[in-house]
Amino acid sequence: YTTSGVYTVTNGCATEVLALTITPSTINTTTEVACGSYTWAVDGQTYTESGLYSFTDGCNTENLDLTITPLSENVTTVSECDYYTWPLNGETFTTSGIYSITDGCNTETLDLTITPSSINTTVESACGNYTWAVDGQTYTETGVYTIVNGCSTEILDLTIIPLTENTTSVSECGSYTWAVDGQTYTESGLYSFADGCNTEYLDLTITPTSENITTVSECGSYIWSVDGLTYNETGIYTVVNGCSTEVLDLTINPIPTAPEVVNNGNELVATADPNYLGVWVDCNTQQPVGTPPMPAQFSPSAPGLYTYVSIDPSTFCFSPGNCVEFTNSIVENTISLNVFPNPASGEFIIESSIPGYVSIDDLNGKTIKSFEIATGKTTIVNNELMTGTYLVNFTSEQKSETIRLVIIGN
Repeated sequence: YTTSGVYTVTNGCATEVLALTITPSTINTTTEVACGSYTWAVDGQTYTESGLYSFTDGCNTENLDLTITPLSENVTTVSECDYYTWPLNGETFTTSGIYSITDGCNTETLDLTITPSSINTTVESACGNYTWAVDGQTYTETGVYTIVNGCSTEILDLTIIPLTENTTSVSECGSYTWAVDGQTYTESGLYSFADGCNTEYLDLTITPTSENITTVSECGSYIWSVDGLTYNETGIYTVVNGCSTEVLDLTINPIPTAPEVVNNGNELVATADPNYLGVWVDCNTQQPVGTPPMPAQFSPSAPGLYTYVSIDPSTFCFSPGNCVEFTNSIVENTISLNVFPNPASGEFIIESSIPGYVSIDDLNGKTIKSFEIATGKTTIVNNELMTGTYLVNFTSEQKSETIRLVIIGN
């Protein structure tokens, strides 16, 4: 039977009645494409594989033609400065985050880190060279140098100034003030002063200063051994030789006018300045024949050459006159006295033709030493007389005489 109805079959006394309902069968096919898995609403099952699945409910059959496509996911991690444009969708992102795009069963994920960019500029001026701490490099030339580290950019605007050095060598006495630093230096040494990229060096030699003062009192003129010059006037003279200064404190005393001596036959007569002391001197022995002051008229006791010497008592400057021969005297006294050398230093000799008593006095009349001498030469060792002029007074029964003695050292 293919149609619904009531059908009867009589078999003898039995009758079979068929009440038949024919329901048309149905078949429904669903085609699905799913990613990874698919839950079929017909039977509530979840399928993870591709296939043809059926479910019959009465006269109805449901077919599932299932295609399972595996899920895929790709994660792209990106770190960029300021912004990033994702090529997959052309979108530009300016903040960090996780972004996704799903295309069918494929998912693209962007794990994005955005770091703000920074620029730091360092301006430096250096002498000779500069080592940049950012990269550890040493630069010797002026320029703009750049280091990029991630999103950070370091810029070095560098000016290199050439190093200069100057050395000044100076030799000075006592001290030296250096114009470069204004300092006064009193010791030798190597000094330096840095100003920017320039260094000044001072190679300094300091020599101690010395000053020697020589005080001289002379008659008429003086030849100074320091410079070899002859000075005729009183004054203070200076010679500088390097760091040594020689000073001459000079007094020039005038020399008396030389007397004029003549022989008038009976005596010698001198024409001399009455403001000075006078003494007659034996020209042969260079010894005085009396004690000044002596008169300008003189009758020698023995023939010989004589002159008259004018002496300034304040300075002891003297000037001898001309030597004149005297021959017509009568020898009345053969007694002689002599002191030599004169001037004397360490020791001197008194020579006498007779014994007698000697006293040595200074010009103030103070007796420095006294003693007796015998006939002949007596040597006197000088350990008491200082530099100066003294009077040697000789006394005996036959004669008294004074001789002027000059001591120049002992």
